[in-house]
This record gives sequence, C-alpha cells and structure tokens, in this order.
Amino acid sequence: MSNIELYREFSLRAACECRLRAEGIEFETACPQAEFVKLCQEHAALSKVSLELYGYDSSVSEKLPGYAEINYRGYVVFVPYTVAIHFPTPSKFERIFEMALQISVNLPCQILVSGSGVLGGAIYTLGDLDYCEYFQRFDGAYINNLSRKACVEKIDDVLLPVYVKWNGRRLSWPFDEIDALLNEARSSFAMQSTEALENWKVDYVGQIAEDVILPVTNMCIPVEFDNWNATAVGKSWAFQEVLISSNGNPPRDLTTFNSLGSYVNWLRSEVAAHLAKKNFLKATKRAFSLANVTFRFDISQSLAEILCRSAITQHTQKKALEETQHLLEQRGNPECALLRKVQDSLSLISETNRAELDDGFKRCFDLVNGFLSEFDSELARYKAQY
Repeated sequence: MSNIELYREFSLRAACECRLRAEGIEFETACPQAEFVKLCQEHAALSKVSLELYGYDSSVSEKLPGYAEINYRGYVVFVPYTVAIHFPTPSKFERIFEMALQISVNLPCQILVSGSGVLGGAIYTLGDLDYCEYFQRFDGAYINNLSRKACVEKIDDVLLPVYVKWNGRRLSWPFDEIDALLNEARSSFAMQSTEALENWKVDYVGQIAEDVILPVTNMCIPVEFDNWNATAVGKSWAFQEVLISSNGNPPRDLTTFNSLGSYVNWLRSEVAAHLAKKNFLKATKRAFSLANVTFRFDISQSLAEILCRSAITQHTQKKALEETQHLLEQRGNPECALLRKVQDSLSLISETNRAELDDGFKRCFDLVNGFLSEFDSELARYKAQY
C-alpha cells in the first residue's frame, strides 16, 4: 500500500471512529498512533519540496509532525501538509501576509490564515480573507489590543472596520456603544464569567492590491494554551489553517485522530448542507477541502478545473464585489474612495454567460454528489469492520 493509500485509510478510519465514539459504541482503534505520526512527517517532507518549488525558504518542522515551516521576512509560517500543495504563490502570499500584520490583535503576532486564503495556489478567485487568532482565556490585555484595532476609522488607508460581534451582539461602525461593550468584556474576564468564553469577530473591508478590495474577517477565539486541542477543537480546524508567527511558537497538533476525524465529518456535513440549499459554489469549495484532506486528488483536481472556468470565476468576482459594496455602504460614507473603486469594478464586469454558469454548477453538483456517495460507501465498509 502506498503512503497516499495508507493516509487515505487513516483519514477515513479517523472519521469512522469519531462517529462510533459519538454513538457511544466501544471499539478498539485500528489506527496505530506511531505509524500515523510517521506518515504525517513524511507528508510534511513532501510539503517542504512543494513549497521550495514555489521559491519559499522551507524546512520540515521539528516542533510538531505534519508541518512545513517557511522563513518569511523574520516570521515563521507553519503550513500543514493538508494544504501545502495548494499554498499561494509568493506574490499572492505577500498580500495575505501584509493584511495579517494589519489586522492582528495579538502582540506578538500570532495569526492564522484560514479557509480559501490558504488554497490560493489552486482554485478560484479569492472572494474574501478569513483570519483567526487564539488568545489566552480571560486575558484582559487582549481586550485593550482589540479596542486599539477596532475603534480606529481606518488602518493605513487599506483596512476599514465595519462590524464588531461578541456574545450575540453586533455593533456597526462608528461603534457608538463600543466602550460599554469592551467594559462588559473586561468585567466578565475579571470575574472569569462563562460569557467571557464567547468569540470576538471583527469584519473589515480591506484592500490587498490596487485592484483587489474584499471582505476581511478576524475571528478571535479564547482557548486554554495548556489544553490547546481540547479548547480549540470544534471552533476552528488546524488542517485548514496556516499560522504566521513572530516568535516561532508552534500551532496545533495535526496527529490526533479525533481532530482529523471531526474535521472530515464536519466537511462531509457541510457539503451536504450546502447542496441541500443549492449553494453549489460553497458545496464545491467544501468538497474540494474534503477531497484534499482525504487525499482524493483526482476529485480535487477535477473540482479545481471546474471552479476555474471563466463563468464561475466571473460569478465569484461579482458576488465578492457586491458583498464588499454592501459592507462599505453600511459605513454611511458615499464618498469613500474604496466604495467608488468597488462600484467602478462592478461596472466593468460583463454579463455572466448564464448557460456556461449553469453547466458549470451542474458539473459541480454531479461530481460532488458522486464523490459523497463513494465517501459514504467507504465509510460504511470501514464501520462494518469494527
């Protein structure tokens, strides 16, 4: 059995064992930990080679198995083996990196790029940028840093805050109630209230290039650093996150079966949910990630080819610009320079070829549906072996 086939078996068994555990079924694991760790490190070595082909100064991480490290402008960038093959080219990553420095709340910088931003070497037009930061639960200093980032009108003319969300509440720019919200957060932190466990989310509009203006989000998640995996699992996924670190601290462990199985099952449920809503673009992106993490590169390559078709690319660009325009309009400044640029860009997009777009989405639907059927059949076969 090749390494790819062996890893594929591990990923499916991890998903299967997660489901059995959730059903309260006792079983003996069929996934030897030492063998899996070795396999992750072998794939990290392949990731290093892949990144070097792009021109990055890369090495295999000695701190945690499964990561390649990039030395980048005085920072360490931790790249999981699950995304390295599709990591953005240096010219694309430079824009993502610069925005990360602008948006980061933590000092020193410890910020993750998640979602489609880490797959920029493979597929579709970038419609948004999602970042994620972990902070030590009940750390009051973090709130002060958040205030510094969220309460300014703009950051270096390229980043405009639009919304702050915390504990079920959403404030819109100009955040008239921000002081009361931050004081509430400080009080709950001081009392170690369960309300302090909620995530912060700040929505921005950012300009990452002269002709690229898009929604930018930073999700701030409280964790316990001495129990990292337990408190972070289910809130975000290490397998689709790239850490930009100013002090070289390692990210989360990639070699726990429960985390891998949970991620695979989450992707499977996400694909089904978006298909049911007829959101074929989102379903296809999730299916791409599912194929990627289970090493079905034949499927991910086919999906990437469909997503790169001109009608779908144009559709993605238009949707992203419309969302960006909506966010900028919420700030109530019709003379905003970024808003005018977005409106100009929208006026230049020609009418989408509807027949080509429908054909592309039908191909996505058929391919994703077939992939899910194969996935479910394989999972049932493994489940029967326990």
